[in-house]
Amino acid sequence: MDQHDALQDHVVDTLRGIIDNITKRDYQSVLDKLAYSGSGDGFGDENHFIDFSWTDWAEKNKPIDIGEAISILDDLLQKGQQ
Repeated sequence: MDQHDALQDHVVDTLRGIIDNITKRDYQSVLDKLAYSGSGDGFGDENHFIDFSWTDWAEKNKPIDIGEAISILDDLLQKGQQ
């Protein structure tokens, strides 16, 4: 399995897991999958987001949101890493 397919599977599995948790009313499990993004810069609002990072991510302590995950998928696809 190449990088693109592995990340694509991870993103889909994460979303399916969240859907499953919500369906089962297991909201705490959904909350456990969220990461926190403080505004810190004086602009914008604080928010929570789904963290799509994975265990062997090169920057293990850096969460990635869905926008970054999709950008990585697109970059890998464009590079022929499918």
